Amino acid sequence: MRYIFQIKLVLLVVLLSVTSSTRVHALFPGFNIAVQGGGVKLAGKHNFFDAAGNVGLTSPTILSYAAGGLVGYAFELGTSKSVVGFDVSYNMYGANTNGALTIDSGKDNAGKPNTGANQGAYNIKMKNSMGASVMGGMLMNPRVIAYAKLGYEVIKFSMVYSKLTFDKNEEAFSQSSKGIVPSVGGALLLS
Repeated sequence: MRYIFQIKLVLLVVLLSVTSSTRVHALFPGFNIAVQGGGVKLAGKHNFFDAAGNVGLTSPTILSYAAGGLVGYAFELGTSKSVVGFDVSYNMYGANTNGALTIDSGKDNAGKPNTGANQGAYNIKMKNSMGASVMGGMLMNPRVIAYAKLGYEVIKFSMVYSKLTFDKNEEAFSQSSKGIVPSVGGALLLS
Protein backbone atom coordinates (compact mmCIF):
# COMPACT_ATOMS: atom_id res chain seq x y z
CA MET A 1 0.00 0.00 0.00
CA ARG A 2 1.33 3.39 -0.91
CA TYR A 3 0.22 6.56 0.82
CA ILE A 4 -2.86 8.36 -0.45
CA PHE A 5 -1.94 11.97 -1.13
CA GLN A 6 -4.36 14.79 -0.44
CA ILE A 7 -4.61 18.42 -1.38
CA LYS A 8 -6.64 20.61 0.97
CA LEU A 9 -8.03 23.97 -0.07
CA VAL A 10 -9.54 26.06 2.69
CA LEU A 11 -12.20 28.25 1.11
CA LEU A 12 -13.47 30.14 4.15
CA VAL A 13 -11.87 31.14 7.42
CA VAL A 14 -13.76 33.18 9.99
CA LEU A 15 -11.76 34.41 12.96
CA LEU A 16 -13.49 35.37 16.22
CA SER A 17 -11.38 37.26 18.71
CA VAL A 18 -12.11 36.70 22.38
CA THR A 19 -9.93 39.58 23.53
CA SER A 20 -10.06 43.32 23.11
CA SER A 21 -7.43 45.99 22.63
CA THR A 22 -7.25 49.75 22.95
CA ARG A 23 -5.05 50.34 19.87
CA VAL A 24 -7.18 50.70 16.73
CA HIS A 25 -4.78 48.69 14.53
CA ALA A 26 -4.22 45.89 17.04
CA LEU A 27 -7.58 44.09 17.19
CA PHE A 28 -6.22 40.58 16.51
CA PRO A 29 -3.96 39.89 19.50
CA GLY A 30 -5.18 37.26 21.91
CA PHE A 31 -6.88 33.89 21.75
CA ASN A 32 -8.77 33.15 18.55
CA ILE A 33 -11.32 30.58 17.40
CA ALA A 34 -11.77 29.79 13.69
CA VAL A 35 -14.29 27.73 11.74
CA GLN A 36 -13.00 26.23 8.49
CA GLY A 37 -14.85 24.92 5.47
CA GLY A 38 -13.53 23.85 2.13
CA GLY A 39 -12.77 20.96 -0.14
CA VAL A 40 -10.31 18.13 -0.38
CA LYS A 41 -9.08 16.00 -3.26
CA LEU A 42 -8.20 12.43 -2.32
CA ALA A 43 -5.99 10.92 -5.03
CA GLY A 44 -3.17 8.44 -5.28
CA LYS A 45 -2.02 4.99 -6.31
CA HIS A 46 -2.99 1.90 -4.38
CA ASN A 47 -0.91 -1.27 -4.93
CA PHE A 48 -1.85 -4.70 -3.63
CA PHE A 49 -0.64 -8.28 -3.98
CA ASP A 50 -2.75 -11.43 -4.07
CA ALA A 51 -1.77 -14.78 -2.53
CA ALA A 52 0.08 -15.81 -5.73
CA GLY A 53 2.18 -12.62 -5.69
CA ASN A 54 0.37 -10.98 -8.61
CA VAL A 55 0.31 -7.18 -8.50
CA GLY A 56 -2.79 -5.02 -8.71
CA LEU A 57 -2.96 -1.24 -9.03
CA THR A 58 -5.89 1.12 -8.59
CA SER A 59 -5.88 4.92 -8.77
CA PRO A 60 -8.76 6.25 -6.65
CA THR A 61 -9.66 9.94 -7.00
CA ILE A 62 -12.51 11.81 -5.32
CA LEU A 63 -13.42 15.41 -4.41
CA SER A 64 -15.24 16.04 -1.14
CA TYR A 65 -15.82 18.48 1.70
CA ALA A 66 -13.46 19.42 4.54
CA ALA A 67 -14.81 21.03 7.71
CA GLY A 68 -13.29 21.80 11.07
CA GLY A 69 -12.00 24.40 13.41
CA LEU A 70 -8.97 25.70 15.22
CA VAL A 71 -7.94 27.46 18.39
CA GLY A 72 -4.92 29.71 18.47
CA TYR A 73 -3.14 32.70 19.88
CA ALA A 74 -1.79 35.68 17.93
CA PHE A 75 -0.06 38.90 18.88
CA GLU A 76 1.20 42.03 17.15
CA LEU A 77 4.92 42.79 17.08
CA GLY A 78 4.99 46.21 18.70
CA THR A 79 2.99 48.67 16.57
CA SER A 80 4.28 47.24 13.27
CA LYS A 81 0.94 45.75 12.12
CA SER A 82 2.85 42.44 11.79
CA VAL A 83 1.13 39.56 13.56
CA VAL A 84 2.62 36.20 14.62
CA GLY A 85 0.94 33.29 16.33
CA PHE A 86 0.25 29.58 16.55
CA ASP A 87 -2.80 27.32 16.47
CA VAL A 88 -4.01 23.74 16.76
CA SER A 89 -6.70 22.38 14.46
CA TYR A 90 -9.06 19.46 13.87
CA ASN A 91 -10.77 18.70 10.53
CA MET A 92 -13.27 16.10 9.28
CA TYR A 93 -13.53 14.91 5.68
CA GLY A 94 -16.20 13.31 3.51
CA ALA A 95 -13.80 11.64 1.07
CA ASN A 96 -14.95 8.04 0.70
CA THR A 97 -14.15 5.98 -2.41
CA ASN A 98 -14.89 2.39 -3.47
CA GLY A 99 -13.49 0.24 -6.25
CA ALA A 100 -12.55 -3.20 -7.46
CA LEU A 101 -9.22 -4.89 -6.74
CA THR A 102 -8.08 -6.16 -10.12
CA ILE A 103 -4.84 -7.83 -11.15
CA ASP A 104 -2.90 -5.93 -13.81
CA SER A 105 -0.58 -8.78 -14.76
CA GLY A 106 0.36 -12.29 -13.79
CA LYS A 107 -0.99 -15.77 -14.45
CA ASP A 108 -3.59 -17.89 -12.78
CA ASN A 109 -2.97 -21.38 -11.31
CA ALA A 110 -3.32 -22.96 -14.79
CA GLY A 111 -0.64 -20.63 -16.20
CA LYS A 112 -3.08 -18.53 -18.26
CA PRO A 113 -2.90 -14.70 -18.27
CA ASN A 114 -4.85 -13.25 -15.38
CA THR A 115 -5.16 -9.64 -16.60
CA GLY A 116 -8.22 -7.90 -15.19
CA ALA A 117 -9.13 -10.68 -12.74
CA ASN A 118 -11.30 -9.35 -9.93
CA GLN A 119 -9.78 -10.11 -6.52
CA GLY A 120 -12.32 -8.25 -4.36
CA ALA A 121 -13.37 -4.71 -3.47
CA TYR A 122 -11.89 -1.84 -1.46
CA ASN A 123 -13.23 1.16 0.44
CA ILE A 124 -10.86 4.00 1.37
CA LYS A 125 -12.14 6.70 3.69
CA MET A 126 -10.35 9.88 4.72
CA LYS A 127 -11.48 10.28 8.33
CA ASN A 128 -9.95 13.28 10.09
CA SER A 129 -6.80 15.28 10.69
CA MET A 130 -5.14 17.04 13.59
CA GLY A 131 -2.41 19.61 13.28
CA ALA A 132 -0.47 22.49 14.72
CA SER A 133 0.99 25.48 12.89
CA VAL A 134 2.82 28.77 13.27
CA MET A 135 1.54 31.87 11.51
CA GLY A 136 2.91 35.19 10.33
CA GLY A 137 0.71 37.91 8.87
CA MET A 138 0.01 41.57 8.28
CA LEU A 139 -2.98 43.67 9.38
CA MET A 140 -4.46 45.11 6.18
CA ASN A 141 -6.86 47.31 8.17
CA PRO A 142 -8.25 47.09 11.73
CA ARG A 143 -10.54 44.16 10.78
CA VAL A 144 -8.68 42.19 8.09
CA ILE A 145 -5.46 40.18 8.25
CA ALA A 146 -3.56 38.35 5.48
CA TYR A 147 -1.29 35.54 6.67
CA ALA A 148 0.91 32.58 5.78
CA LYS A 149 1.18 29.43 7.88
CA LEU A 150 3.49 26.46 8.20
CA GLY A 151 2.07 23.47 10.00
CA TYR A 152 2.46 19.78 10.74
CA GLU A 153 -0.57 17.56 10.19
CA VAL A 154 -1.55 13.93 10.83
CA ILE A 155 -4.36 12.58 8.61
CA LYS A 156 -6.15 9.31 9.40
CA PHE A 157 -7.53 6.91 6.78
CA SER A 158 -9.48 3.68 7.06
CA MET A 159 -9.28 0.94 4.43
CA VAL A 160 -11.67 -2.00 4.22
CA TYR A 161 -11.14 -4.87 1.79
CA SER A 162 -14.14 -7.13 1.17
CA LYS A 163 -15.19 -10.07 -1.04
CA LEU A 164 -11.55 -11.13 -1.28
CA THR A 165 -10.82 -14.20 -3.38
CA PHE A 166 -7.65 -14.91 -1.42
CA ASP A 167 -6.70 -14.94 2.28
CA LYS A 168 -9.58 -13.69 4.47
CA ASN A 169 -12.96 -12.67 3.10
CA GLU A 170 -12.67 -9.19 4.69
CA GLU A 171 -9.87 -7.13 6.23
CA ALA A 172 -9.79 -3.64 7.75
CA PHE A 173 -6.81 -1.36 8.30
CA SER A 174 -6.11 2.12 9.65
CA GLN A 175 -3.38 4.26 8.11
CA SER A 176 -1.97 7.66 9.05
CA SER A 177 -0.18 10.10 6.80
CA LYS A 178 2.00 12.82 8.35
CA GLY A 179 3.54 15.86 6.76
CA ILE A 180 4.31 19.56 6.64
CA VAL A 181 1.45 21.71 5.36
CA PRO A 182 2.07 25.26 4.04
CA SER A 183 -0.92 27.56 3.54
CA VAL A 184 -1.94 31.16 2.95
CA GLY A 185 -5.18 32.85 3.90
CA GLY A 186 -7.03 35.78 5.30
CA ALA A 187 -9.29 36.45 8.24
CA LEU A 188 -12.04 38.93 9.10
CA LEU A 189 -12.58 40.11 12.66
CA LEU A 190 -16.28 39.80 13.52
CA SER A 191 -16.32 41.28 17.02
